[in-house]
Amino acid sequence: MAKICGACGAQMDDGTKFCTNCGAKMDNQASQETAPPAASAPPAPPVRQGGINMGQGHAAQGASHPNPAAQQGSFRPGGAMPMNGGYPVGEYVPDKGIKEMFFRSDGRLNRMRYFLRSMVLGIIMLVIDFVAYLIDPDFGAIVISLLPLAFMPSSVMLNIRRLHDLNYSGWFAIIAFIPIINLAIGLMLTFIPGTPGPNKYGADPLG
Repeated sequence: MAKICGACGAQMDDGTKFCTNCGAKMDNQASQETAPPAASAPPAPPVRQGGINMGQGHAAQGASHPNPAAQQGSFRPGGAMPMNGGYPVGEYVPDKGIKEMFFRSDGRLNRMRYFLRSMVLGIIMLVIDFVAYLIDPDFGAIVISLLPLAFMPSSVMLNIRRLHDLNYSGWFAIIAFIPIINLAIGLMLTFIPGTPGPNKYGADPLG
């Protein structure tokens, strides 16, 4: 408890009889309880924009917009694709559907796929020839002579992609039309393994 001097308003300790400021008697002066110290105000919250804390906003922005360099993953700084033996590294994507299997010339084709697809074409030709011969022998003879022309585009596409697997240009498929040489080309495409790893025509089919 503390006393207030009625003469000058000075605050005195309880039990003080005379004001030390003006000398007035303090016996009959009213007592007043000292007010507790004011509590410190809590720190102001961070400024929010649109209901999002600014500090959290930057973190959320960083999460929603990651560093492009981190997104590149296997890419080198500057956007360059990693190389292996001087050729871009990529993942081989298997063919899907008849069109990609028999009617495309880009990419590579390993020995097993080349052999199986060539066998499929050969079997289809034999079945068509056999059915045409059963219908009419003369008609069958005509079909036998014309059917290879119908299957030639697919055969050429397979040869081109197999040459790519050996790291050769697809233009070498032209020499497959030369008699005797075509036998050597057929053996080469069937038995010689492709280049290991990626080459200038794409990723390794066996990789």
